[in-house]
Amino acid sequence: MRVRWSAVTAAALVVGFLLASCGGSVGSGGTGAPLASAQGTVTGFGSVVVDGVVYDDDGVAGREEIAPGQFRTRSVALGQQVELAYEQQVDRAVLRSMSVAASLVGPVQRVGEARQVMGQTIEAIDDPAQGPLTVLEGMGSLDDLGEGDWVEVHAAPWRSGGGYRWRATRVQKLDGPTQARVAGTVTQVGPGRQARFGTLTIDYGQASVVPADHALRPGDRLIAWGAAQPDGLRASSVRVLAPESANAPRPARLSGVVGALDATSARFELAGVTVDYGGARILPPGEALIEGRYAQAEGHQRADGVFVAREVKLRKPEAGGKRERVHLRGRIEGYASDASFKVRGTAVDASGAQLRHCEAGLSEGLEVRVQGWREVGTPVRAEWVDCRG
Repeated sequence: MRVRWSAVTAAALVVGFLLASCGGSVGSGGTGAPLASAQGTVTGFGSVVVDGVVYDDDGVAGREEIAPGQFRTRSVALGQQVELAYEQQVDRAVLRSMSVAASLVGPVQRVGEARQVMGQTIEAIDDPAQGPLTVLEGMGSLDDLGEGDWVEVHAAPWRSGGGYRWRATRVQKLDGPTQARVAGTVTQVGPGRQARFGTLTIDYGQASVVPADHALRPGDRLIAWGAAQPDGLRASSVRVLAPESANAPRPARLSGVVGALDATSARFELAGVTVDYGGARILPPGEALIEGRYAQAEGHQRADGVFVAREVKLRKPEAGGKRERVHLRGRIEGYASDASFKVRGTAVDASGAQLRHCEAGLSEGLEVRVQGWREVGTPVRAEWVDCRG
């Protein structure tokens, strides 16, 4: 089964207000056109592939935000959520900045089917129609996690009923406690500078808040960093994600899991953002727009934060089972044998692969291209490995 978007244009997850959150500039990149922004799931490397779209990352290193406006270098891996600023040229999209943006970092608080991390319910994606399949690092399945284990979760929030569930695109087990992080939508504001994300209480009484004059309110989208507590997060810093404020909003794409669908008002929610689809085409024609479906909206975001869609494309896998195609390009790392190695941090099982132009065999540091398949919790099973890089 080859996973594809159901329309000609592949999905990048682009939101105008994310330029500020990924540290990008509204500059021209040298062409006179403003930089575009994108947020989505890393689904391959060719340079970097985000939800099926290839971005030329030549000379652009990954980074992550550790406090408002403060970044450190970070490698980019399959299944991560990333935020991009890029320049759209005639025949390619050229990255100008790329930030790794974890949804949750903290301890596992509950195990089993209703597993929770930092007060949020976490689900694996094992059906390509629901989104990019979950990448697991440091475990064979989510059932291997125990209470108190620290994890980094990259996920698509899904508003279902009165709260949010998180469909994880990557879960990485950490060596131990570190700075906790939560990114999401405020559901309730209480006294004493407290806010709630679902069942998680964020105490931001001693935190620096950016922008400094902003009073938190329900519906705000924010990132909070700090120390994990048994009953919540004691925040050291908070950054509120502001909507697009330009008079001429930039074209954008937004992807995620459809939630809070209201057919009467022609609105639903993706990634915590309200989408107005009243004037949009639904692709492919005849497909049902339903809650829980993974979708991409293309349009622009208004100054009030509502995303106005002109097209909504539903993720539609081909028939053939619960696996998805992966393309990798990069240098071999962790070489164990011609059948076992990594490319861009992704484990590859090449035991059944055809080797192309590899007369000298494979070796550490060799530039290769890999085409294969993967399922949840498995390495990429390569169909072929090409040594021409």
